[in-house]
Amino acid sequence: MNAISKESSPKTKILLVSPLPPPSGGISTWSKAVLEMAATHGQIEISHIDTAVRWRSTNDFSFFKRVIGGTFQAFRDILRIYHAIKNAKPHLIHLCTSASLATPRDILILYFVRVLGVRSIVHYHFGRLPAIIADNTWEWKMIRRAMKLADTVVLLDNKSGSSVINALPDVSVELIPNPIDMKMINKLLFQGEKQRSANNLLHIVYAGHVIPTKGICELVDACTLIEGYSFDLHLVGPTDDEFRKTLEGVAAKRNRGQWLRFHGMMSRQDAMGYIRDADIFVLPSYTEGFPNVVLEAMALGKPIIATRVGAIPEMLDEGTDSPCGLVILPQSVDELCDALLYFIKHPAKARTCGEWARKKVMSSYSINRVMEHYLELWRSLANRS
Repeated sequence: MNAISKESSPKTKILLVSPLPPPSGGISTWSKAVLEMAATHGQIEISHIDTAVRWRSTNDFSFFKRVIGGTFQAFRDILRIYHAIKNAKPHLIHLCTSASLATPRDILILYFVRVLGVRSIVHYHFGRLPAIIADNTWEWKMIRRAMKLADTVVLLDNKSGSSVINALPDVSVELIPNPIDMKMINKLLFQGEKQRSANNLLHIVYAGHVIPTKGICELVDACTLIEGYSFDLHLVGPTDDEFRKTLEGVAAKRNRGQWLRFHGMMSRQDAMGYIRDADIFVLPSYTEGFPNVVLEAMALGKPIIATRVGAIPEMLDEGTDSPCGLVILPQSVDELCDALLYFIKHPAKARTCGEWARKKVMSSYSINRVMEHYLELWRSLANRS
């Protein structure tokens, strides 16, 4: 009987503190997948506190709003955690975070649950840790304090793990990748691709928040440099009018920008439909952790171009004999243009990378396999005297 089969042993009670969609995002997608999977197994009982930010728009990154609003939300979250611990009596708390301005909240929560005698996991869903540690920033000093308060730290990629272990050898570190549930993926693949347009354009697709730090300006700029090939670029995700006008101005340098398509916010299933119909999927972010959208593109068998940040080089098997895509430097228009041209000129190689990507997901990132790691970790902490 495998590690996630139902058994008659006592349940391990978990209090999960993490955001749920909407808005969509890496941590919220992870939360939804884990909660759905956990609900099918009798070994664990998860209570959940949704920490999603709903008091500002997804594209509003105002420092003042984040500090003031975040402070009020932090105290509200602590009060909710107290009531959840009192009522559900969990064995441990699993706190998900993207650090930055949320780190003071993380410290308060981890200190509070330690006082209450509840074990804790702090789970970092971002890939900037090596740089933060190397620069010894204020953020690292705060994160270091949070890590020391937790019983276990969960990280997404080997580079982050090595950096934390070297800096804090006494901290317990677990490396667990993000999972993907293949049910929706397989359903989309079964439905087949949409009918191609009459001119049979090549489809380049980006999915996520359409904001500058996702490298969208560089992506549109790189596309304007490509001559002699017909394609369109689909930007799937929310943006604001000002940034859209900026991108349209850049796109106008090539064929009056008629190749650039905006699709706005949509459901995860509809967004994955665009990824399924892509010839090339691109994620040119300045920073990432373990992006779920790359997992989805891999599962859909798409060749991927993404930046060398976070766990992406590991995900795409950079430097191996079976790479799942091309990895480039962030903010490099030239490298992005060269990568796009390579896949455009070598469609057979692009298809092969897509095939390798799907195999990698099936072997390493399926939710059943990843959940085994979480169950083992949760049980180990819950049973620790």
